[in-house]
Amino acid sequence: MKILVLTPRLPHRNIVSGHAIVRQRAIRLAERGHGVGLICFSRPTDPPEPDEVLRGALGELEMRPDPALRTDWASRAGLFLRGVPPYNRPVDDGMKRLLGEMVQRSDYDVVLVEFSEMGRYLLRNPYLPAVRTVVSVHQCGTVASQKRIDVLGLRPRGVWERVRRSWLRRAEFPAYRVADRAPPERRARA
Repeated sequence: MKILVLTPRLPHRNIVSGHAIVRQRAIRLAERGHGVGLICFSRPTDPPEPDEVLRGALGELEMRPDPALRTDWASRAGLFLRGVPPYNRPVDDGMKRLLGEMVQRSDYDVVLVEFSEMGRYLLRNPYLPAVRTVVSVHQCGTVASQKRIDVLGLRPRGVWERVRRSWLRRAEFPAYRVADRAPPERRARA
């Protein structure tokens, strides 16, 4: 099976948390005989190329500059107005287009979307041909926000967290609904 992994940044060996899981997942999928491609945003702090182990696992790699790193005033204001992190990163039309091109060019069977914020590239993407999609949720922001609300109660930070949770829910759950596979408990709460 050919699997295209869509992730917010290059999962290099010196990175921790969910990105380390992405790196290991890509390597293990390749070890099991799957063709694996990777598409991600690049950051100046990331290595320009994957390490030899990850590179050996990948059939192809495409990277685009991270739109969250734009420095012009309009982009920074737009980031603030778009909502809560990590969903305040603007949806990059070039990434949507590149995702569609890679699926068509290499005839991928599945797009594995790592992190719920990247699920937005499945929504209303006119460039993406019919392909199976899976959203891997490392942490559901809406559920984490609800836990903070439970602890904070009606204190001012708790009231603010309720507003934030409604923003998170509207940003996060549409991608779960359009994916062929997402965590069942997330789809049920959507």
